[in-house]
Amino acid sequence: MDYSTTVALNVTFLATLAAAFVFFLWHVLLFTGLLVLAGAGRLAALILKSLVSKGPRKPASSGPWRHLR
Repeated sequence: MDYSTTVALNVTFLATLAAAFVFFLWHVLLFTGLLVLAGAGRLAALILKSLVSKGPRKPASSGPWRHLR
């Protein structure tokens, strides 16, 4: 009995599945890195904004509607 064709097809199929799995993991890693980079950028913008602002903001009770509180 000659199973060389079946073995060759199975090896090709399994190699294709392995390549697809590697590509999937690469995309998961890339997407995770993108989310981390976006979070770090947002944190940097928040820190920069707080450093550039002119002192603390006024409390909410100092507005024109303070007598309604």
